[in-house]
Amino acid sequence: MIRRLPSSRSVLRARALLAAVGLALSLPALLVALSLGTGGPLDPIGSQTRALGRGVDQLDAALARLESSLLAAGATLENGRQASTDASAMTASLATAMSELSAASNVQVLGVAPFGQLAPRFSEIATRSQAVATSLTSTADSLGSTRTQLSSLQTDVGNLRETLRSIGAGNAEQEGFGGPSLLVTRLFLVLLVAWFAASSGVTLLAALRELAARSGRS
Repeated sequence: MIRRLPSSRSVLRARALLAAVGLALSLPALLVALSLGTGGPLDPIGSQTRALGRGVDQLDAALARLESSLLAAGATLENGRQASTDASAMTASLATAMSELSAASNVQVLGVAPFGQLAPRFSEIATRSQAVATSLTSTADSLGSTRTQLSSLQTDVGNLRETLRSIGAGNAEQEGFGGPSLLVTRLFLVLLVAWFAASSGVTLLAALRELAARSGRS
């Protein structure tokens, strides 16, 4: 049994119908593609985008507060290190002066050392002053090391904030989220849907024109 093939007019009508459906679907698809990642009502991932945008904005704000605190702590450590260094220098000078006084106290005048009893006290003060100077120097070195580590942490926090800014932190909820990568994806989808819509439109016009021509000949 030989099956009868559809007529050319039926094929043209089917082409026109499919092209019309494709064109009709392209319009809302184009709107969805334009809204992708913006958090708008037509964005298919709108709620997730808005929630993620709020989370990133909150993280950026927390990092900003942390960066400000690190700056203040760094300044405090630098001031403490400088104060420890200055105090160490002063106590070291005091230790040197006390040592010199201790030596001078042993000087004899007419066979008598009138300040000999003060020499042990001067020597004790010199020893204690030198110990304090050494401790203050160690403290200054420790504060300097901590300050260096704090500066490194501050740099890391700053770099992280820059990364968050590059993906839309600070305005993600209002202007969309995802940065340049999502913008490129959105543009690609818009161009793809626009090409499909144009192809459907051209196909529909061609099919309608052919149908009109055949109807005229018949």
